[in-house]
Amino acid sequence: KSHMALYQLWFGGGTPDVAYEFALHIGTILATLLYFRRDIPAVLRDRKLLAMLFLTTACLVLVYPFRHQAEDLLRSEIAIALGFFVLSGLLLAASRMHGMIEEAGVKQSFAVGIAQCFAVLPGISRSGVTSFGALASGMILPAAFRYVFLCSIPALSGVSAYELWHGLKHRGEPGVAALTVSIPVLLIGIVLSGVIGYFSLILLDRVFLKRKLAWFALYALLLSIVIFARPFIFANRT
Repeated sequence: KSHMALYQLWFGGGTPDVAYEFALHIGTILATLLYFRRDIPAVLRDRKLLAMLFLTTACLVLVYPFRHQAEDLLRSEIAIALGFFVLSGLLLAASRMHGMIEEAGVKQSFAVGIAQCFAVLPGISRSGVTSFGALASGMILPAAFRYVFLCSIPALSGVSAYELWHGLKHRGEPGVAALTVSIPVLLIGIVLSGVIGYFSLILLDRVFLKRKLAWFALYALLLSIVIFARPFIFANRT
């Protein structure tokens, strides 16, 4: 969402379309379900894991009262840059962590849930901050990767459904995302986000297993520097 906000801040484009954002979320969710298709039946039979996933997702209610302030921060390049800078530090720290826990318990679920709350802030990647939470709570890399993306399914489903409902309910009001994208464009968005999301999961899986999270930390740091430097670069050209 921060990347989309940057695009709008830098290149314009008006109010974002809530239906299109919903379509992108749907594509990402479908990609995650496809990637973990062999795990899903076992997850549905595992009452303990389902309870832990519910606990992680339930933590999102903590940020509900602050949702409007978080949306407002997405209009600030400085806030986004600070978020990416913080994210780079978290990912760098996560790349050096070595856990021993192979499955999520209450401590791990709560840690990932609290970390996930910070993803409402600009520049803070949900997968990045939850990876930090999982690894900081002692999980081993493969288990952390699996849990972080399994819990993204209910989290993204709930958040995207709420955003779509809010957009439909307050359609046409000032400051509310528009609903103007056609059905073919929405379908293209679902397919593209699904394909990109699936191959991103393949890449992230390899990154986790090879302890290469520092590369993502470098990307977040460089993007933060670019955002901070952009006003000075363009000021010198005028």
